[in-house]
Amino acid sequence: MSSPAPHATYSCVDHTDNLSKDELVARAKTGAADPDALHQALKLREELAEIIAPIATTYRQPAGGIDQFNLYEVCPMLFAPSCRVDPTSTTWGRDDVAKVFGASVTGFRDNGFGVPNGVGWHWYNLSDDGTCAFCATAGTVALDYGLQDEFGYGEHHNEISDNWRAFIDAHGLHINAFRSWRAYAYRALVQNSEANRAFCSNVMQPLQVHLRAHSSDVKIVTCDYRDSVDQIVSSSFVGGLTADGYLIGVFFGFVDVL
Repeated sequence: MSSPAPHATYSCVDHTDNLSKDELVARAKTGAADPDALHQALKLREELAEIIAPIATTYRQPAGGIDQFNLYEVCPMLFAPSCRVDPTSTTWGRDDVAKVFGASVTGFRDNGFGVPNGVGWHWYNLSDDGTCAFCATAGTVALDYGLQDEFGYGEHHNEISDNWRAFIDAHGLHINAFRSWRAYAYRALVQNSEANRAFCSNVMQPLQVHLRAHSSDVKIVTCDYRDSVDQIVSSSFVGGLTADGYLIGVFFGFVDVL
């Protein structure tokens, strides 16, 4: 997957040059029809950067969720309306992702596959009131080897068992959080680590609240998903549309090795 271009002619702004806010504004002005809207969008981008900063310093493992997970990129991203297929649309999806990230539509997922496991455990299970069903369940379950032994790696031959579906329903959990590596998810629920809880309360909850407060059609999708059986390389994006049509959110890139 090619990275989105950071220059003004493409009307997008990302992290690659590590520019200051003033430099970002100067670079993007030529592609902005409304400088005030751009300024507001850049402000939101900076706020997202502050929210996710602890992932790099403190929560890389809880964000990945599994031991062999290499989370190689986490960064805020901002794309002007002109980057999308229909700049006037109030929704975004597969075709917009393909255009913005230069990815094939075949790599798109919106069912939980390709999302960093730890991110998905909390994102999908957060409610509007800030409670997390994953955190609420953690520490309340007894060890069940039938659940723990269902690894669920990748998409190949990875049907969620009736046993797991019953467990998900019984605890009010979201099925998209358990598409892959269910064994690790169950282990996290049994161990009930403070690190996972802190990651949720300090990063995932503020991230979801911020996006829902300042954008619409908020969701998490997989931009590109490549499964070579013994290794998965994936990238995902969680974001929404501002009132001025900017697509804003956070990009995750990772390698998951069997």
